[in-house]
Amino acid sequence: MRYLLLPLLLTGLFFSCQQSPQKEVVQVKGKTLPTLPLSPEKVKGTYSGDFKGSPISLVLNYVSHQHASGYNVHKGLMRNLSGRIAFREGKLQLELSEPGSNQFDGTFSLLLDTAITSALNPMAPAPIPTSPILPTPDKR
Repeated sequence: MRYLLLPLLLTGLFFSCQQSPQKEVVQVKGKTLPTLPLSPEKVKGTYSGDFKGSPISLVLNYVSHQHASGYNVHKGLMRNLSGRIAFREGKLQLELSEPGSNQFDGTFSLLLDTAITSALNPMAPAPIPTSPILPTPDKR
């Protein structure tokens, strides 16, 4: 019995010391990521800019590794936003849409540079470009 127990313990010790295989995530240009290259908490916040001559703010209050949601405020009107996150050309791209049938509903496309944490794309309804937005500190 003793002679059988020793090889069994050595075999168990041998298999427990092996490294488990690591899952490697390959960055593919223009594909949705399983994980963001930075913490979702760093993407959350308030982004402000100019929209056709009046201020607009985008507030992202939920960010996961593939989805973002929040709301925008323009001329006192709050509208929900929801969309997806992708990683393109070293930047995070957020495509956020206002749900509903309002004639002024639009889609916001933002490029966030992860190195300097600023947005590079303009905010506009799909076909109309305007000035770029800049992040503002979240004062909560």
